[in-house]
Amino acid sequence: MKDEFKEFAGFQWDKGNIDKNLIKHKVQNWECEQVFFNQPQLVLEDPRHSVAEERWVAYGVKDRSRSTEK
Repeated sequence: MKDEFKEFAGFQWDKGNIDKNLIKHKVQNWECEQVFFNQPQLVLEDPRHSVAEERWVAYGVKDRSRSTEK
């Protein structure tokens, strides 16, 4: 995991992505953000979605036990 992912302070969602998690996965952005503040956590490079830019995929747990997987 990259060291810069260890000290997140917050998130900014751009207009193109603000509703994407809710529409595609029925998950609120605040639920996705919790993954970065809880353990265990795994962040990996995401070459499948990294054509034009470096991208990452995060796996982890939220504060509540509801699964966010689809």
